[in-house]
Parts: sequence; C-alpha cells; structure tokens
Amino acid sequence: MDPTWGRNVCCGSRQSIIVTLIPEVIDALEDEGLGDISIIAAGGIMDGRSAAAAIMLGASGIVMGTRYLGAEEAQFDTDVREAVFQETDGGKNTVRSRVFDDLYGDNFWPETYDGRCLRGAIYEEFEAGMSIEEVQRNVYKASAKLGSGEAPIKDVMTVWAGTGVGMVKRLEKAGDITRTVREDAKKLLVGGSSWV
Repeated sequence: MDPTWGRNVCCGSRQSIIVTLIPEVIDALEDEGLGDISIIAAGGIMDGRSAAAAIMLGASGIVMGTRYLGAEEAQFDTDVREAVFQETDGGKNTVRSRVFDDLYGDNFWPETYDGRCLRGAIYEEFEAGMSIEEVQRNVYKASAKLGSGEAPIKDVMTVWAGTGVGMVKRLEKAGDITRTVREDAKKLLVGGSSWV
C-alpha cells in the first residue's frame, strides 16, 4: 500500500500537533480497516529526538524539510543561509500566512493553505494593514539594498522555514544530517526500554 503522511502545524499545514495527529490518523485508518497503511510524519522533525518521538507515536517513518536548509547540497544564496543560521526561536520568528504566496502574484493554493516563513517586514507590513500591492512595492524598493546589507533578506524575500529553524546552525552534508538523525533516533529508541 502507499504510505500516508501527516503534516502538523510546525510545517505550515492546518493540522493538529504531531503528538495527537499521528495517533488520530492511525486510529482513523484502523477504524476504516486500513491499518496496514504506513504513516510518514512531517513537521518539526529536526533531530533524533523528534524522529524517535514520531516513531513512538506510531509513524513508520519521517520526512524532514527545514532541517535540510543547512545542507551543503541545498542551493541557497549565502545571505538566505545566514538568515537561517541566525534564527534562534522558530516558534517566535516564523509565521504562517498566505501573504508569502500572494506576494508573487496569483496564488494557486486553496484558501485553507498557507506557508511558514521567517518573520520579517513582508509579514509585519501586511499584518499592519498594507495592501499586497503596497507590500510588493516595498519589497521591490528594499531589494535594491540587498547587496549593501541595509535590508535583511527576510524583509525582501520569503525564506520558507518551519518552527525548527532555530536548530539549524551550520553547514553539513545532507547524508551526514540523515545519518546523524537516524543513529540518534535508534539510540533513543533502543535505550528508551531501560527507562521502563
């Protein structure tokens, strides 16, 4: 069977938190006689601890997005990557809003979908009541200052990131990130039985 994946609020969906989402999805599938479908968890999974937690909640696997913003293979401008590395509290310094898609013209996403980005002038101006057209003009003007360091990157463009962005601190190979998360999760899952 094809796996089902569930996103939680950490990655910008309108779902519940991962602690309740995974068990609820598993229970709903079992109630429908579909208990053999694998559940893949996504949203807020940044290290072995969160991966192990998702597995303990019943997920068969995980997907990481924001964690790979620090991967050498991810193609980002240096200033985008530095903005990610400088964040400290993704719950406070990221925000979900449709403005991040609306900024670029026709937003093809259904109304119930939005995205999570680093909080900056784009969001603040829109929330303060500026029209999307005014925000677009301000972004265009600010983009002229990008190279000078006068305008932070998150004030000029959308930097997509989940709430775990504060845990991305350095450049690493994607394979090393994956191996570290997997090995740390294994240690916790095996070692957890000694706590019972």
